[in-house]
Formats: sequence, C-alpha cells, structure tokens
Amino acid sequence: MKVVYHSAAEDELVLAVRYYDGQADGLGHKFLDELQSVVDDITAFPVTWPVLYADARRHQLSHFPYGVIYRVVGDVVRVLAVSNLHQEPNYWKTRLEERGG
Repeated sequence: MKVVYHSAAEDELVLAVRYYDGQADGLGHKFLDELQSVVDDITAFPVTWPVLYADARRHQLSHFPYGVIYRVVGDVVRVLAVSNLHQEPNYWKTRLEERGG
C-alpha cells in the first residue's frame, strides 16, 4: 500500500523529532524508527486498529505518547495526524473533510 501524509501530519512529525532530539541524543531517531514500524504495521494490516471517528483509525506507538491517525482510501493509507496523545484529542477531525484527507 502507498502511504500519503497530510501536510499537517508531516509538520507534526518534524516537530516531534525535533523535540525528542532536544531531549536526548538519538531519541528523535528512535521515535522515527518506532513510527516507521507502526506505519509498516498499518500498511500490512490496515483495518486492524480501532476506528476513532468516521473511517479514521489510530495505531499507537509503544514507547512514545503518540498515535498515527489514518484512513484507508482504496490502496492508499492517508496519514491524517501524528498525534501527541497528551494534547487535544480531536483536533485532526477537520482534516477528514479536506481534499486528500
């Protein structure tokens, strides 16, 4: 399956990596590795994780307080958010209506 990130999700990913890089050497890289593992899981088994809202699903990271919120459209996984689970939980819902969401 192809994976496409919403532009705001890309921004969230960059901010998270910068934050973790600032916390400890190599921590941003560990975050990216775990995120990639989650995305690999999603592409292999796209409907495994629970639906949060409409057709959007979330797969949580194990070692970081983040979740990948995504939807499956045909053979494409559209990542709507790389969401910090300690912040506002529903901010990403507006991205469902946007083109490409």
